[in-house]
Amino acid sequence: MFELVFEYEADLRKNYLLTLENINKFARINKMEGMIFTIRERYEHTIDLICAFNNLEDNLFEYESQIGELGFSVYQFDEASALRTRRGTMKALDASYDYNAYNMYNWFSPRRPGMLCTQVYAQRYGQV
Repeated sequence: MFELVFEYEADLRKNYLLTLENINKFARINKMEGMIFTIRERYEHTIDLICAFNNLEDNLFEYESQIGELGFSVYQFDEASALRTRRGTMKALDASYDYNAYNMYNWFSPRRPGMLCTQVYAQRYGQV
């Protein structure tokens, strides 16, 4: 049920990600490495859920950090998008990735998949 609500409720998604950011900051300030790794697992699971959504708006979902702890960008595309040679840059905090949907889609030939999802994400770790 959570996953279904998470897919359709943008405010829940935003609040959940902001909560992860706040916990990450708390854990980082207090040097709680186990908690930081737990946040990373939750964070990666959340990004995977978003990649699995059937209808991302404009095939792109970005979360810009509210407090500088977490950030990610997800781009979902199919063969039609890839054939239009969609290019762009995905950003997350200080990380970025230049993508070319046509090249990425063709990496999977001759077995053409349905939808592909590429993602870039960043988690602040270390000193305050």
